[in-house]
Amino acid sequence: MKKIMVFLIVAIWVFLGIGYIRDGKKVDENRIVEAFSKAAFSNEESTINVNGEYAGDYLSTEGAKDLLAKIAKELGIDDNYEITQQREEQKGEVVLFKQAKRAQTTLKFFTYESDSQNHEIGVKQYVTVELKLLDTADCALAYKNKLEDIIKNNQVNGEITVSMRGKYPEELNLEERNIIADDLLKKLDTDIKTEQRSDDMYVIYGYSKYINEYKKVGNQKINVSLAMNYNEEEEATYIYLSTPLINEDY
Repeated sequence: MKKIMVFLIVAIWVFLGIGYIRDGKKVDENRIVEAFSKAAFSNEESTINVNGEYAGDYLSTEGAKDLLAKIAKELGIDDNYEITQQREEQKGEVVLFKQAKRAQTTLKFFTYESDSQNHEIGVKQYVTVELKLLDTADCALAYKNKLEDIIKNNQVNGEITVSMRGKYPEELNLEERNIIADDLLKKLDTDIKTEQRSDDMYVIYGYSKYINEYKKVGNQKINVSLAMNYNEEEEATYIYLSTPLINEDY
């Protein structure tokens, strides 16, 4: 339910006109890693996502497999991965999956076909990457920078999202959540743009000059997302910090 509400907020932003923009200047992106690593909770997982359109020539299923294998190799994965494919009507999917001790890698190549008015087939192809790293917030930025070069060199036009998840081993009340959130956002020198702070919905969006990418929402820049929720089964509070927008289930 919480994620649905976040999607509603994002949908409104899209309606207002969000653009993905990169500043031309060099900034200190390590701030988000440092802020999260020094917080008073354990870092459980960092996730780096890529969602982009493949801008090269049309790839067949075998070509898609070769491309994913090439991206995997550039990430340091040479073998012992699973690769699968499936096809249904006008959609094709190739998936490369690798489970390691402290990392999980999922690469996907999608092909979408559509009929045009003159009965010609239009084709769009996309690539997604998801890297999940356990207890390695300090590695997240390094992999992000590495992926930027990899997707560019492999003709994938897309954006990269970095998300970090921390865990506090008890339920936090609203005041305690605010203390943690304000501390994290202060370390990033974040200018808060919109927020919802309640027990049922705790989400904050803002802008930090220390992070390159941002979403444009009307006349506002957004590149920091923070959320919290309580897991009753685990009796723990989860904290999510992402740039530019949260791309995780919570």
